[in-house]
Amino acid sequence: MNSSYFIRFLYQGQEGDQDDVEKGFLYSEWIVQGLRHVLTSPSSVSQLTTERENQPPVKKARKKATKQTVAQLMGMKHVTPRAIAYIAVLIHFSLTDAENWCIDYNGFNYLGFYNAIVDYFEIVQPGTDEDEHTQTILAWYDRQVFPMHAKDSLTSRPSTAFGDKLARQRAAKTSHSPRGRRLSFARIAHHGAGEAGSSE
Repeated sequence: MNSSYFIRFLYQGQEGDQDDVEKGFLYSEWIVQGLRHVLTSPSSVSQLTTERENQPPVKKARKKATKQTVAQLMGMKHVTPRAIAYIAVLIHFSLTDAENWCIDYNGFNYLGFYNAIVDYFEIVQPGTDEDEHTQTILAWYDRQVFPMHAKDSLTSRPSTAFGDKLARQRAAKTSHSPRGRRLSFARIAHHGAGEAGSSE
């Protein structure tokens, strides 16, 4: 079985739409569980309930922590694109039959996979529908992983002024080329939607 089969875990309910590859994309219960396990504690995975896209937040039961979590040690209060990409890589690789870590496995490049997910969030024009969509995804993850800080999710994130300027400069430098990392990711997402939408 080709490793691209496991792209379906990036989608909500592990179901993709070939005609709308962004529908449910990165609203992943699997990634939420991975983020909770790594950042807040393994026990939080069973304590919290994941909400679905376009549904009101679910009230979550919380237990008093007895020691600092990884997120607390890092001062992390919001889910970042790189955290999502990191967990996605871990999950995808864990679903293969590889015995040892490697960047490429069965034709699937994990560095490219990681960069593609980061680019999905960061290579967007500010103020566009695409920008609003990616910010909504990040806010959704905040509600699942950091519910105590989720209400400030959209207002307390670091300024993107530098990132916006960098993106504009990159766009100017590469305007002669119609192809880019984001387009390569679109191909990954489209293939994943096809796999997720097909029967096994």
